[in-house]
Amino acid sequence: MTLNRAARWLLNGLIGLIVLFVVIGSSLYLWLITSKPQTGGTLALPGLHAKASVTRDVFHVPHIVAADRHDAFFALGYVQAEDRLFQMDLLRRYGEGRTAELAGRSTLGSDRFMRTIGLYRSAEEELAAVSPSTREALAAFAAGVNAYIARRPGGAQPFYYFVPGPAPWRPVDTVVVEKIMAFYLAQNYRREIEHARMAKRVTPDQLHDLYPGYPKNGLVTLAALQQIYRRLPLGRLAALLPRLSAQPNASNNWVVDGRHSTTGKPILENDPHLTLPRRRSGILPS
Repeated sequence: MTLNRAARWLLNGLIGLIVLFVVIGSSLYLWLITSKPQTGGTLALPGLHAKASVTRDVFHVPHIVAADRHDAFFALGYVQAEDRLFQMDLLRRYGEGRTAELAGRSTLGSDRFMRTIGLYRSAEEELAAVSPSTREALAAFAAGVNAYIARRPGGAQPFYYFVPGPAPWRPVDTVVVEKIMAFYLAQNYRREIEHARMAKRVTPDQLHDLYPGYPKNGLVTLAALQQIYRRLPLGRLAALLPRLSAQPNASNNWVVDGRHSTTGKPILENDPHLTLPRRRSGILPS
């Protein structure tokens, strides 16, 4: 009898564990699918001027049709937040020098670097100088991002948002992401500094011999800036900057003639070779 009772306890415990795992797994699955982008139905979002439609093709790429420019940027902000809110938040934190709030001490070096070069301060200055139409577009995009955030104040957020939560998106956040992309595409800045240091010691002809390849009658701005460079502590600046990966970067563009497309119209393709901030790439200083 004792053996049978122990077997029943063991069986009941095993069944209980299976039921518990099924309940937890089902709840987690339902929670996760609610965080996926909405691909059907209608939403009533405050801030739109008129009805806007978003359809996704077989590759899940959103296509937006809107009544005006404001609504197009608003819808773009909403669907981009649906797909990439964490990536967007990570990039603006990187530009602000606040990644350690999520990742801890391991990213303090990159935070110090970003705060030293003042990328976010530069973004704020640029935002103040842009045209009114650009400022309106950035504001509409930010309103769309925030409309998505507001719809899920306590709903299915990614795991990493349980504690801090996504802060409202601001127009300057979009500008700082653009500056980060420009920073990635200027990974030859150490070479440019070395070039400027050399320009302080040799003549323009000697500099051309050392750095051949540029047309001799081409536009040259470095020589006109020599007086400024002579006053800069270029050696100290070069020593302070992080060494980036030597891996070459480039972007591709090509056009398909209309004779080879189904519509009869030419197709312009672009493949931007951009990357995310990560330590292994050499982009983030340690």
